[in-house]
Amino acid sequence: MFSVADFSRAMNETHRICTHDISGHLHFLRFCMDEIVEREGEDITELLSRLDEGLEKLEELNRLLKICTRYFNPEETVTLASLCEKAFGLISLYHQKFIKDITYVTDGHANYNNNHTVYLIDGIFGIGSIIAHFAVIENIDSLHFELFAAKDKILIKANVPNVDEEKISDLLKNGNENDRTLRRAYSHELFVERGSSITYIPAADHIQVRIDL
Repeated sequence: MFSVADFSRAMNETHRICTHDISGHLHFLRFCMDEIVEREGEDITELLSRLDEGLEKLEELNRLLKICTRYFNPEETVTLASLCEKAFGLISLYHQKFIKDITYVTDGHANYNNNHTVYLIDGIFGIGSIIAHFAVIENIDSLHFELFAAKDKILIKANVPNVDEEKISDLLKNGNENDRTLRRAYSHELFVERGSSITYIPAADHIQVRIDL
């Protein structure tokens, strides 16, 4: 049974990733600033370029964090596009170090009430995180998703070769906060507990997943 403590641990994992990455970027920026001060009067063009690169990465991390913490009004329905923006913000936050580009497109105009919103976001995140794991194994540095929405169903496709569902099941059973894999495991568990299902389609050449709400 998914508990409040489980939810807290899953959120803590995401916060740890953010603070760890922010600390790394700030350390890099401090290094560049110290080097600029020490090289007074010298050519610092390369250092300025590296400083600008570090700022861009920090800005991107801040952008993703804003998306991942965006508020949804519980009195309103939410579109698939809005759900995906938040879910894929999380996927990028977790996997940006290993995959250069993560993009997605949506097809369909389904709306979802607040009973579905929170766990559907995490459900899509969990699926995307699993797919990203296998994308890294396949050395895919540009990961693209397609999502097709119909009534009570969402089909997700990605440009990653299909894998045995047993491998996916093993990954989900071994979620670990220190490995950045706890939240995706919990997301699947929560999704099923709410009476929905996630089916990995074995016959496809590339990974395809169907969500039944």
